[in-house]
Amino acid sequence: VQARTAFRSAQGAALPSGSWRFNTGGPFVQEIRPRGGRIDEEQFFVLRLNGPATAQSVQRFVGCSVEGLGERVPVRLLSPAEREALLKALHLDKDAAKEPLRYLTLACNRRLPPDARIELIYGRGVATPSGVPNAIEKRFAFRVREPFAASFTCERENAQSACLPIRPMALSFNAPVARKLAAQIRLKAGKLVLEPQFEPREGDADGVVNGVSFKPLFPERTQFTLELPRDFKDASGRALRNADSFPLQVATGPMPPLAKFAAAPFGIVERFAEPDSGPLLPVTLRNVEAALRTQALAPARVGELSPRSDAEILHWLLKVARYEEFTVPREDARREVRHPLPPPLDDRDKHRVQSRMLSLLAGQPGVRNLDLPRPAGNDPRPFEVVGIPLTPGFHVVEIASPVLGQSLLDARHGAQRTMYVRTSALVTNLAVHFKLGRENALAWVTTLDKGQPVAGAAVRVSDCSGKELAAGVTDAQGIAPLQGLSVRPPRCAGEESHRSAYFVSARAKDAKGVEDLAFTFSDWHRGIEPWRFNVMTSSEPQPDRRYHAILDRPLLRAGETVS
Repeated sequence: VQARTAFRSAQGAALPSGSWRFNTGGPFVQEIRPRGGRIDEEQFFVLRLNGPATAQSVQRFVGCSVEGLGERVPVRLLSPAEREALLKALHLDKDAAKEPLRYLTLACNRRLPPDARIELIYGRGVATPSGVPNAIEKRFAFRVREPFAASFTCERENAQSACLPIRPMALSFNAPVARKLAAQIRLKAGKLVLEPQFEPREGDADGVVNGVSFKPLFPERTQFTLELPRDFKDASGRALRNADSFPLQVATGPMPPLAKFAAAPFGIVERFAEPDSGPLLPVTLRNVEAALRTQALAPARVGELSPRSDAEILHWLLKVARYEEFTVPREDARREVRHPLPPPLDDRDKHRVQSRMLSLLAGQPGVRNLDLPRPAGNDPRPFEVVGIPLTPGFHVVEIASPVLGQSLLDARHGAQRTMYVRTSALVTNLAVHFKLGRENALAWVTTLDKGQPVAGAAVRVSDCSGKELAAGVTDAQGIAPLQGLSVRPPRCAGEESHRSAYFVSARAKDAKGVEDLAFTFSDWHRGIEPWRFNVMTSSEPQPDRRYHAILDRPLLRAGETVS
C-alpha cells in the first residue's frame, strides 16, 4: 500500500509519504487423501490447497520421511493419465478442472518399505504463482501396509488340540485377493478334495475376498493338506510373504465330548408322550464317560399344596436360569454353592467364576443319584440321545463329567477338574392357561394328551418370590376365576428386576390318583403376543376412553352455532 504525495488529512495536514507491504499467506493444505492409516507401497496422495501452488515449489519443498532412511525422499508429480484416474475415482475431477493448481497429485519418489512409518512433509516455501510462500511446515503421518500374508484358523478344544471336525476351517488374508484366484484353493485328504465356499454377500466371481472357508463336517482324526494355486498373489500383484508355509498340513481330532440337554435352563416333558417307556428327559452325549452319573433334585412331596412348594420351584427356576450364564459373581457362588470354589487364575476371575465349574446340587438335601443307561462295552459313548427317566413333578437335573472338564476347562485348575451341565424340567400332563383382565383374571387347566378340561385342580397365583396373591379351584370346564389381581403384575426382585410377572400353578390328581403339577408365568407369551394378531390391548389400570362428536347436521357454514 503506497500513499500519494499530495494526500492530505481533513485538516489539510500532509501525510508522510511511504509504502506498507503485507500478504495473505502462502498456500496451505485444507484436505489430504488418504487421511491416514495404512497405505500402499506406491501410494498416490491428493492435497487440496486453499489456493494455487506452482509445480516447481511443490517438488522442491514437499517430501517424504521414511522410517529407516536417513535422508528425505523427494516427491514426484503424477502423470496426466495417473492424475486424471485418481481425481475421477475420488470425484474431484470437476473441481480440479476449474482450479488445477489447487489440487496436488503426487507420490513418494521410491517404493515404500512394508510396515514402515512415513510422513508426507508439506514444507515451508511452497509458493503461489505470484510468489507468496507458505511459512508453516505440516506433517501427515501414515504407515505402510504389511507384506501380503495368509493365516489359517480353526476351532479347537484347547490350544494343543487338533481342529474340531464339526467347525469350519478358514484361511484369511491381510489384503484382498481376486475371488477367481481364491476359489482355486483346495483342502485335500487322500481322495477327498474340498473346495472353498463363499457367502452370498461376497459378491460375484469378479470381486475380491479377504479369506476362504471350508464347511464341516470333516472326517475325524484325519490329516489334511491346504494347497494354494500357483503364483498366488493379492489384488495388487504382491506375492505371498509366507508362501513357503504352503502346502500347509492341518489335522482334525476326534469329535469333542458333549453333554447337552435338549432344553436349558428349563423344559417341559409330557408324561404320556412315550407311553411304553414313561416320561424321559432327553440328553445328548458324545465321547463322555460310559459310567456317567446324574444327580436330580427330587420333586416336591405328593400332596404338598402349601405356598412353600411354589416358592421352592420359583427359587430353583430362577437359580438355574442365573447359572445358565457363562460366569456368575463369586459372592453369589460362595453363598449358594456347597463346595469349595475354584481359585481365580487371573484378575478377570477375582470377582466372577465359571458356572460350569460349579455344582448346584452337591450337598443339597433330597438329592438322589440316577444311573444313565450304559453303552455296549466300556468305550466312550458315541453320539447318542439318552432318556433320563423322571417322575411327575418339577426336577433340577445335573450331570458331572470329568471328561468334559479335562477337555473344556483350563488345565491350570488341576488334573481333577469336573464340568457340570444342568437344566430344570417339569414332567406333567397338565397345561395352565392364564388370562389377565382389568376387572378379573382366570386360569384354565387342560390335559396335554387329550386337551380335555381338568375339574377340581387347585390353582395358585404367586409373585416371583412365591408369595400367594390369589387362589381358586377349577370347575367342570377347567376354569378357576381369580379375584384381586392387579392388571400390572408385580416386579421381580434381584437380577430379575427387569421382569414383571405372575407365577400360576395348578395341581390335580389323575384317574389313577397320581398328583400332577403344572405352572406358567404371565409373561410366557412369546409368539402369541396380541400385537402379532393386530389386537388392540391396554395394560393400564383405568380403561381407555374414546370421544365422539355427534352434530345436528353434517354440512356447516363459517360462523354458525352447532348443537
